[in-house]
Amino acid sequence: MNNITDISARIADFIEKTGHNPNSFAKELGYNRAQTIYDLINGKCAPSFDFFRRLAMSDISVKLDFRWLITGNESIQP
Repeated sequence: MNNITDISARIADFIEKTGHNPNSFAKELGYNRAQTIYDLINGKCAPSFDFFRRLAMSDISVKLDFRWLITGNESIQP
């Protein structure tokens, strides 16, 4: 897999493990539309600085190991 596909798969995994779906995850991050999240998890685009900023500022960021999300190393936190 390429890096975008790998990160996309980890984003999808994180969304599922937090009990969200793409729509509720988008809302949690403050997006007006879920299309951005769908494009990310389908590998149509790479995560942007804005995506990572929104994710880091959200309440669900405490459940995320950013090193795992970006590199695949480490494990997702419960």
